[in-house]
Amino acid sequence: MTGSRDSELFQLLDDLRAKHAGLLDAETALRAWLRAARRAFPGTEVCLATWSYRTDGERIAKIRHQIPGSATDWDLELLTGVLEDRRTEPPDQVIVAPVRRRRRRWGVIALRTVDAAAFLRGDGRLLNRLARALSDVLRRIDDTKARLIHERIERKIFERLRPKDVFYQILHGLRSLTRYDHSSALWIRSADHEFEVVAEQASWTKTKSRRIGLKIQLEPEILSTCERGQVLRFELTAEGFRCRNCEGADQLADALTTRAARSPEAPIERELLVAPLWIRGRLLGLLQVAARTISRLGEHEAELLRRFQLLAAVAVENSQATESLRQDVLRAERKHAMANVARGISHDVNNALGAILPLVQQLAAELEDDDLDVEQAMHDLESIETAVLTCRRVFAGLISFARSRERGGAHGDLRRAAQNALSILENNVRRQHIVTRIDIPSDLPQVRGAQHELEQLVFNLASNACDAMPTGGRLDIKARVDGPRVDLLVEDDGEGMDAEALRRCADAFYTTRPHGNGLGLSICHSIVQDVRGRIRIDSEPGKGTRVHVQLPVSAGPGPHEATQSDD
Repeated sequence: MTGSRDSELFQLLDDLRAKHAGLLDAETALRAWLRAARRAFPGTEVCLATWSYRTDGERIAKIRHQIPGSATDWDLELLTGVLEDRRTEPPDQVIVAPVRRRRRRWGVIALRTVDAAAFLRGDGRLLNRLARALSDVLRRIDDTKARLIHERIERKIFERLRPKDVFYQILHGLRSLTRYDHSSALWIRSADHEFEVVAEQASWTKTKSRRIGLKIQLEPEILSTCERGQVLRFELTAEGFRCRNCEGADQLADALTTRAARSPEAPIERELLVAPLWIRGRLLGLLQVAARTISRLGEHEAELLRRFQLLAAVAVENSQATESLRQDVLRAERKHAMANVARGISHDVNNALGAILPLVQQLAAELEDDDLDVEQAMHDLESIETAVLTCRRVFAGLISFARSRERGGAHGDLRRAAQNALSILENNVRRQHIVTRIDIPSDLPQVRGAQHELEQLVFNLASNACDAMPTGGRLDIKARVDGPRVDLLVEDDGEGMDAEALRRCADAFYTTRPHGNGLGLSICHSIVQDVRGRIRIDSEPGKGTRVHVQLPVSAGPGPHEATQSDD
């Protein structure tokens, strides 16, 4: 190629760099560079080939872009040789140049003359210069995308986004940057040597991961290989996983990828990156990325994982602190609720016991004096029985309420939750002359969420409704199925709320009650959000309040089965 064409290529590259200075789309850059190559070498066909990964784990060269689009018969064996960095001898009518990306040979640009004339001496060198310029642009695009994703996740953490949402933001960011073809997962250390999957994304399916909640034991000698800051790189061999950069860590990969820890339909992992999540001297969890094809996860992907290590560790630490605080608030709210209940029932229980004691004393005295009036004694015993049944009913409700917290579980029964909540409030309801109605079908499907939290939710909403009707009124609790969700409505015709109270009612510690603690609705919102439900409150002064709650239907057993399992 003449010096004139040489200078023309330099000018073309300068124009391309200026035009695409802020470009973030790699495909646009690839097409622009191919068009530039064809302009620099008139009368040619041009293509870009990159690796294509087969489901059996092997890789082959595949044409990614070509100009003109009708060009055919590219020598894929030649292009594969260039990608594998093997010594190749292209024909005189073809010149090739490798494109580097992610710290390895990623693609190859090939030019072919249309008229079968040979390329001039020096054309190959100029094509290599163009390919290096493209490699620089791709590196800048990848670095910028990684920085933007990192900054976005940082903002989500600072904005106090729900921990689970931050976890999936991290996994999604890794997917877009590493292009793994198997899965990524976040394991949190839940006990001394126990790790639990709290988030996972799989490339081969769009359904929810079956491994969420899976727990495995990792022995101390395995954990000892999880050095701070190091990303472990594993590859599958005939003997099992082998760690490329750490002695004695092979068992860690075997534990994370064992069939017991993997969905039955999942393809086999052939490469694995594992980033231990350390913060303040504690190992909080593991961040894992897996590929089912060879040479997919290299040093570039390991470096990306290193950049996300601290973010993931902070997100895990925040989730643990948030859960600890939430449990503390829940315990405080339950103690407060039970204290209110105890105050409400103490009067009725004391009255019942006060009625029993003199009757028993009177019967004992009549028996001692042999002056027992049988008819009067039967009447007195009926009064005693009524008083005892009153106490029994009250305490049975309290015991049921407490036992449901102990059972926990991933799904619950709204009908039972409403019945148990109103049994606790029954004395208050009767004293305040409130008419209650539960309209929940007996065949209503289970909803997502622990039974004790559903009862806490209904109890808080019903208790608030009772507080809004000190001189009597109506309280309705209704539920219906709406597709994949259950709609719960708790409605009263009490005092209602003005716009300011309605806006702030879910804020922690905000209350309009003289003896309230301002946590009831805040806890309700937390319970609903944890199961990815929705809650909406409508209210007007003097017209009552309507709380609409949407809860996802659980995949657990139906109402009848759940009741049997709880016995």
